[in-house]
Amino acid sequence: MIRKIELVSAALFLSLSLLALLFWNTRVFTAVLIGGLVSLTSFEISHIVLKRMLTKGNKKSIGRIVLFVVLKVGVVFGLIPYLILKLGVEPVGFLVGFSTVIASATILGIKGLKEVGDA
Repeated sequence: MIRKIELVSAALFLSLSLLALLFWNTRVFTAVLIGGLVSLTSFEISHIVLKRMLTKGNKKSIGRIVLFVVLKVGVVFGLIPYLILKLGVEPVGFLVGFSTVIASATILGIKGLKEVGDA
């Protein structure tokens, strides 16, 4: 399921980037790119790190997982204001790109629920 989310996110991210390039200016296009890259990178890092922590099977992993999640959220939420306020990244474009992973997970979740309901 994780790979499906990553693939759908990448496809959605590239589609939204192309639409931003076609219908808006390069500032919005760049913001969509940056937002999508931050989102996809954060998701991929989480996937890799959590997979390693959970496969070790020791009880100390729970504390490490909590620490990792808190640190990752702190870094991402610290990066967002820096990108928007200091570097001047267009906020709406960034939000569009950043939301691709959440949108993909929602789409696949609804699709999965529909398939379960049809079975």
